[in-house]
Amino acid sequence: MPLPRILRERVEAVPRVTERRLSEEQKNILVPIRIENRGTQPATGTGPARWHIVVDLIDSVGEVLSRTETPLPQLVMPGRSVPAALVVPAPRLPGQYRMVLRVVPVDGKVVAPFPYDVVEATVAVSVGRTGMPATVSQTVQDLLADAHRLHRLPDDYQDVTTGWFARAKRWLKRKILNNFKIAYVDVLSRRQSAFNDRVLAVLTELAERCAALEQAWEQQTRTPPGQSPATNNPTPAKRTVV
Repeated sequence: MPLPRILRERVEAVPRVTERRLSEEQKNILVPIRIENRGTQPATGTGPARWHIVVDLIDSVGEVLSRTETPLPQLVMPGRSVPAALVVPAPRLPGQYRMVLRVVPVDGKVVAPFPYDVVEATVAVSVGRTGMPATVSQTVQDLLADAHRLHRLPDDYQDVTTGWFARAKRWLKRKILNNFKIAYVDVLSRRQSAFNDRVLAVLTELAERCAALEQAWEQQTRTPPGQSPATNNPTPAKRTVV
């Protein structure tokens, strides 16, 4: 007799960085992550069984300043991982902050009838005062953050017809254009949004590699002659199971 299959939900948001340094002028924080599905069921960001990435921005005294929810960018099968990026509003005042990331079902009673684990990851955020020149990596991060806000195309349409015979005109447009909208316009919009997701994920990865090279170059130029630059081995992002 075969053993019953153990069903479990566990989706993690693994940051690709451990720290983000910002200037006071920056309005958004761009955080590259990988979404890993360590459970036994597929995870998606749409439909009734959708999952969201929740990010809490916490100050030095432990107060939650903001909370951002982002749906999963695509379907993640069990045992697979996909790249993604999060855009979080930056703090307004200089200081030390931290972001706590987790992936949760929208409604635990409906979405996840099986046991599920919530894994938290932490990214440190340091906001400096104005007057410091922006680095190339900071400029690229700002541009990518703006692109992430605009990359998703709308896949719905609300008819705003008014005036004489508005009800009849809305009915006529639904009869004539609804099939074209569903079969072509909506499909094209979703495919273009998915393509934008992939392109931005690649650009974000390239930006992180360039930022690492920039940091290594600055460290090497600051090293006195005759001394070897110290190796910088970043510690992995802290993750805890709640």
